[in-house]
Amino acid sequence: MKRTVLGLVILAATPGILATPVRADDMEKVANSFYATYVGLPRAGGIPDATARVRYAPLLSPRLGRLIVDAAAAEIRFSKQNKNAPPLIEGDLFSSLFEGLQRRRQNRAMQHQSHLPGQEKPQAGELE
Repeated sequence: MKRTVLGLVILAATPGILATPVRADDMEKVANSFYATYVGLPRAGGIPDATARVRYAPLLSPRLGRLIVDAAAAEIRFSKQNKNAPPLIEGDLFSSLFEGLQRRRQNRAMQHQSHLPGQEKPQAGELE
């Protein structure tokens, strides 16, 4: 009985173990939704404000969403203690460009078969 309970506790603590693999089509839909939201918001740079965080919430992992909320709180505390200091994070948070994306090109996501359970890994020199 104790082993069964311990096993259930371990499974509950590691939610990704029984998760279904994400399909490339699903990843593409999430990316398109994210960037549609991104371009629909004003470009303020830095940590997204509360309104933007609400819009991004369904598109981010709970952990990333929490990190962004924590970063916003840290920035508020910092700005109260350092009146003339610039923000902790400047520039666009979701692209490599300071001013943010002007346009984007999305390539199709591919899953490597060698990472899927039960699949043979390619031999040296073979392309996937």
